[in-house]
Amino acid sequence: GGFTITLPPAATSGGLCVYVKRTDTVGANILDIASSGGLIEGSSSAQQGPGVSVQYVSDGTNWWELANG
Repeated sequence: GGFTITLPPAATSGGLCVYVKRTDTVGANILDIASSGGLIEGSSSAQQGPGVSVQYVSDGTNWWELANG
């Protein structure tokens, strides 16, 4: 089954970094990243693939991916 992680509002999280690491390797499972305020790389949500870790940072308006690997 899939999971959703919701980032806090970008407007109240300026400078905050959130690290998300997906440790499973099952491609059928979906990990959605949602935002409770602001966009993520210009979209309302993002998906994270198996075995991937991503660092999200808020600029006080939106969320951006600093590292994806």
